[in-house]
Amino acid sequence: GGTGDDSVSIATDVTLTTTVAVTLGDGTDSVTLASGARLAGAVQGGAGNDTFTLGDSASITGQVQGGADTDSLSFAGYASARSVALTGTTANGFTGTEAAVTGGFTGIDSLTGSTSASTDILTGLNNANALWRLDATNSYEELTGNQVVTFSNFDILTGGNTGAQGVNDRFQFGVGVTESFTLLGNGSAVAGFDVVEGSDNADAFSLAGANAGSVTVNGQASSFSNVQSLEGGAGNDTF
Repeated sequence: GGTGDDSVSIATDVTLTTTVAVTLGDGTDSVTLASGARLAGAVQGGAGNDTFTLGDSASITGQVQGGADTDSLSFAGYASARSVALTGTTANGFTGTEAAVTGGFTGIDSLTGSTSASTDILTGLNNANALWRLDATNSYEELTGNQVVTFSNFDILTGGNTGAQGVNDRFQFGVGVTESFTLLGNGSAVAGFDVVEGSDNADAFSLAGANAGSVTVNGQASSFSNVQSLEGGAGNDTF
């Protein structure tokens, strides 16, 4: 592609095999794989807001490279739950893995899980403290370089974990949250200090065991485990 807005579509159950990366160039570009489609190769975006969308059972064997600006990777067409793990950051966004994208992804700023499943997993970085903002728009911010990725359609949020000091994750609810989550803090024996922070509404916290329980925000009940601290917001909270 050149400097215009380019679009690449692969039809249902069709395989496109490339020996070089599908290069989109600059502009607002899109790559769409219909149900069962397969791209045997890599795809590279340039400057501009690029979108990579996979239909049900679609796959890409190479790496998805977002490039500059705000680039999105969506599994909304999938019927089965997806599991995305963030592995690092670049100047252009996040790197990570997902089974449908064998080569992983880089330079991604927005992630969308499956629409119909209810157990999609997003796992945070294993080497950086992080802030998960759960609000009208959900986001994950790593607190070393302050890169941010927005996300939707992910139901299970898993904090990072590595090293002798562990990784600290803060799950922060906002007043605009409209869905429930399963929040999983540091799950290993290493030291980590994970926090669930309520919104500025009147929230209800309930303990179900050691480092585990639930919090109800805007009528949405989210469970948590392996969390070491609970913090209320500005509203009248109950514990």
